[in-house]
Amino acid sequence: MADNYLERRMEAYRAQPAAQPRRAATLERLLTRNRSVRGYDARFVVRADQLRSIVSVCTKIPSARNQQVLRFRLVLADEAPGVLAHVRMGGALPELHLPLAGTEPNAFIVVCSTVPEDRWVDIDLGIAVQSMLLRAVEIGLNGSVSARSTAMRFGRGCGCPANRC
Repeated sequence: MADNYLERRMEAYRAQPAAQPRRAATLERLLTRNRSVRGYDARFVVRADQLRSIVSVCTKIPSARNQQVLRFRLVLADEAPGVLAHVRMGGALPELHLPLAGTEPNAFIVVCSTVPEDRWVDIDLGIAVQSMLLRAVEIGLNGSVSARSTAMRFGRGCGCPANRC
């Protein structure tokens, strides 16, 4: 091949501007972006595979007594309004009545325990929830943590007794 094809391709390659290195998701960057969110973009619908990706980090984290007692229920847009009725957002700011209309979350991850709550379950819960929030940020989502404020009956299907979700 006398047309110098490879030489021309190499010259064209060298003439291109250098690609910007992709910024790694460092722990510092994830922690900075990991803010508790009280309003969400209603146009974005969270998918089941995104929630599964978030929960999947729990297979890689430590457990206080290696009990593996936490269970997770993924709640998508069709069930989200039922869950939202049991969740208080912005509890320290009751005058704001959060979330504002049109900014309600359209997905949840309900976490419950197969055993009664104790300090070991609480430790596992804290590790799991923070890890899941960091994973959400890593994949471009965000979240908020809400403690049980009323008796939640939407935990059915996660394998936990009704009073532990």
